[in-house]
Amino acid sequence: MAVEPLPVGGADRMPPHNLEAEESVLGAMMISPAAVGDALQVLVPEDFFRESHRTLFRVISELFATGKPSDPVVVAEELKRRGLLEAVGDRAYIYSLVGTTPNPRSIRHYAEIVQEAAFRRSLSDAGYEIANLGFRTGEDVAEVYDRAEDRLFKLGQRMRREGMSHIREPMTESFDRVSYALEHGSKITGLPTGFSRLDDLTGGLQPANLIVVGGRTAMGKTSFALNIAHHAAVHLDKGVLIFSLEMTKAELAQRFLLSEARLNIKKLGRADKEDIMKRVVSAAAALNDAPIYIDDTGDITILEMRSIARQLMAKQSIGLVIVDYMQLMYAGKGEGRRFESRAQEVGKIARDLKATAMDLKVPVIAVSQLRRPPAQIAKKEPSLEDLKESGGIEQNADMVMLIYRRIVDEPENKDAEGIAEIHLAKNRNGQTGKFKLAWIGEYTKFEELAEEGLLPE
Repeated sequence: MAVEPLPVGGADRMPPHNLEAEESVLGAMMISPAAVGDALQVLVPEDFFRESHRTLFRVISELFATGKPSDPVVVAEELKRRGLLEAVGDRAYIYSLVGTTPNPRSIRHYAEIVQEAAFRRSLSDAGYEIANLGFRTGEDVAEVYDRAEDRLFKLGQRMRREGMSHIREPMTESFDRVSYALEHGSKITGLPTGFSRLDDLTGGLQPANLIVVGGRTAMGKTSFALNIAHHAAVHLDKGVLIFSLEMTKAELAQRFLLSEARLNIKKLGRADKEDIMKRVVSAAAALNDAPIYIDDTGDITILEMRSIARQLMAKQSIGLVIVDYMQLMYAGKGEGRRFESRAQEVGKIARDLKATAMDLKVPVIAVSQLRRPPAQIAKKEPSLEDLKESGGIEQNADMVMLIYRRIVDEPENKDAEGIAEIHLAKNRNGQTGKFKLAWIGEYTKFEELAEEGLLPE
């Protein structure tokens, strides 16, 4: 027996709407300026079912924004001036909206009714679009799934729009940013990294930016990214999502714990056990409530990462995503055959990481391995040309930071001990530069150097 598919819609089914609630919202907005502000907290023009109501809402909102009255006389005159009065109806209809509004003080309730109907229409439209996607057999199924999930994710974001909140809720974050800017004499517009010289150059990590942290083996590139993650989560209470393709969750957690406690695991047997336990307990307490989330799936694609991030963001605010590291990723399951070279595939990964940052509207840090220069090359400092396997990484990145510890190449150079050079080699929206940080290898930790300014490029 054949199973009939459920109908998505039909000519006899009207999309969800409530014209009386729409008219009550518009009437209240023309009675009370305060009601306009309340409506704007909840609605956008597209939430109205009737096109004439969308036009009215838009005109009233624009009058309110310019400080002009939004009573029926002014609204009707403005519609006439724009040649829209007939499309809306006539003056009598506009005046009638005021007369039939039950209670202007109830506008929030009317607006929520309109918003709910709009959400149901959007949900129905999304279902129809997703159903059609399922029939596109010529497209990659993972990409089809990503588009379907993206449609629902954006719909969910619209539903969860925060709107108005009491000033105490954003006050803590604002206080932290102002304090940090005052302390370091810089203007921070993005997510502070905890490194003042880097923040001076960048203004912090900006939403929707792809930030590549590059370094050769044993330079500390992963530790640098994790130091930024620690600062964001522990000191700024920003959610951080880490995709670890090289270390397990347990290994990452141990690294965070030992770094916070300033302990070297190789020396634990020779240390004071009571002191160690105090430091471990204190570090665990600091990290226990930190909003750090780790996914250590080894064979993961960009589309899967994006899906995991969306699911987490539906439940938890996320301010930073970290991928460690790019060269261990693949563009898709079994898709390597589609690329003529690994360089092309890594370029696609870089483009998709940038698209992910844009989609999630958070900074994404991607750790990248650098090529080791040939032995005959005297200059050992890394450059953009050393980005391994693809120039597409540099092209798609908004920022590129290169980490170099001279002591690795010059073990006899005692002046280089405990020093890391950070080269901001690309900054799409600001200046580039070099500076030094202290490298405390036994704790896998970078820290500021006292009295250390920017280095000449």
